[in-house]
Amino acid sequence: MGQTKFKEVYFVSSNSNKYREIVPILSHHGIISRFVKISLKEIQSESIYQIAKAKSASAFEYLQKTVIIEDDGFYISSLKGFPGQYSSFVYKTLGNQGLLKLMENETDRKAYFISVIAYNDGLALKTFTGKTEGTLSRSATNGGWGFDPIFVPKHTSKTYGELSQLNRKSVFSHRYKSIEKFSKWYIRILLDETH
Repeated sequence: MGQTKFKEVYFVSSNSNKYREIVPILSHHGIISRFVKISLKEIQSESIYQIAKAKSASAFEYLQKTVIIEDDGFYISSLKGFPGQYSSFVYKTLGNQGLLKLMENETDRKAYFISVIAYNDGLALKTFTGKTEGTLSRSATNGGWGFDPIFVPKHTSKTYGELSQLNRKSVFSHRYKSIEKFSKWYIRILLDETH
């Protein structure tokens, strides 16, 4: 079998935790990736897709190389989807304890995470989505980062934080789902280019 030369993709983010989660998946598919740590300007939008697309455009403009970015949101049903696309800001200002306090008398604890990977090579702009449903826990656990200690995905009684400590977060992860979809698509287009 001839050696296929895979193009590098640059993962652009200010959050190295995200890169740590996606790099094993990319590597598993034979995709070479580089991490570029910069803060991308975030547009104000109700749509996580529009935010991801705009971030990928500014990442491409900055690097002039094939980029992927990831934007995600944490949506709580009884708060009408809050914090949603403002998750990063809410985490920095309220934190897990603040969010749990806001929800302490709430019985409807349904919540979900959405991850959007946006690919941009200057010509094509494509998005890939992963979603994980679950519930907001009553208290924060150890492990993970961001809202990991307070989110319990469906089909388990453990939070993302606890699952991270067991190296099992990817089994349920919204980010795993979106980067897996991207990886399969990317490998397919690269193989098409070589035939």
